[in-house]
Amino acid sequence: MDLLVHLCCARCSRWTRYARDTANLMQMRDFIVEVEHDPPSDERALATVEVAEGRRLMRMRFHALFDELTLEEQRYAVVHELVHPLLHPLTETVRSAAADEFGGAALRMFLGVVSRDVERTVDTLANVIAPSLPLPGS
Repeated sequence: MDLLVHLCCARCSRWTRYARDTANLMQMRDFIVEVEHDPPSDERALATVEVAEGRRLMRMRFHALFDELTLEEQRYAVVHELVHPLLHPLTETVRSAAADEFGGAALRMFLGVVSRDVERTVDTLANVIAPSLPLPGS
């Protein structure tokens, strides 16, 4: 195994363990947590999560700069991404219902508002939950 692949695997393993442990503490033991090697597709995002439809599976991705954040920022970001799957069923129900009722610009505008409000809710919940959880590496 070349050094770059080994370092990527070690990094993914470390973040998978931390995300798994944190999910357990958040009573999310029934979720499968995977950390992928690839960075988030949005270059501005330090971390992202993708939820597999119909399964309790989440795939997290971390930007290379994620490791340079403070431990508190890393903890907050992991908790933030873990909250998203909890809201995913609600978000998808709203998206589906809106798609049935709206089209074109109205749908895009509505979903933009929903996305913004979901992010605000996730931020609020992560700010409340994160301080009660261990920091990475502890």
